[in-house]
Amino acid sequence: MTRIFLVLAVTAFAVSTAQAQTGSTCRPVDSDGLRFRTFVRRVVTSSDPVLVQVRTNLGLRAMDSTRVVFVTDNTVCNKAAQGINTAQGTNYVRQMYVVTAGTVYAVQDPGHPAGEWWPTVTLDNKFKALGLVLAP
Repeated sequence: MTRIFLVLAVTAFAVSTAQAQTGSTCRPVDSDGLRFRTFVRRVVTSSDPVLVQVRTNLGLRAMDSTRVVFVTDNTVCNKAAQGINTAQGTNYVRQMYVVTAGTVYAVQDPGHPAGEWWPTVTLDNKFKALGLVLAP
């Protein structure tokens, strides 16, 4: 009986892990997601020299804030997660906020903070990392 229980427990763990790895990597829009989109909108619209430098470091262009929109397509979010994992040499299961800013994806994974900040990574349209900053 103990062996059967152990096999069932291992099987249940494997199934739940597989579901986590194949589940949606796009986080639903919530207050943290809105904060992230606001940050990216400020970066792409600002004339403040500090934010212009952040924009340059991230590989973003100046643009109208309405061009910064949430991504809800799980295929895009999965490719973004793979791009970040490749760039960082990691293999994390991620659930992230992804926004497009023109042809660039800006990504924030609140599951992997850096203290009180969150790494914000930008990716080109082939999901190659362009830049990284720590953002509020």
